[in-house]
Amino acid sequence: MNTLWEKPAFKTVLYYLIICPIVIYFNTNKNYRSGPCTPNLDVLSFFLAILSTMVLLVINGVLTIRRGKVYLPSLLIHVLVLVVVIISGVIESHH
Repeated sequence: MNTLWEKPAFKTVLYYLIICPIVIYFNTNKNYRSGPCTPNLDVLSFFLAILSTMVLLVINGVLTIRRGKVYLPSLLIHVLVLVVVIISGVIESHH
């Protein structure tokens, strides 16, 4: 019997529960605001989170193909996060 810690979907949700508050903190704290020519932790944290999500998406895609359905929920969570980020970026760019 698999414990909760051994399930890839649990690890994925845990990752987002850790990374989202960090990105939100850096993007809402005025001490970490970027200037016109110098990106600071607000921009850097966002791009690093997106980059790590894309890397984890590829890894989970490969694991889903090689090891089966156990990684599919984790893969779908990563896809959902990327879709939400893309949609929110498009909506934000139109305002």
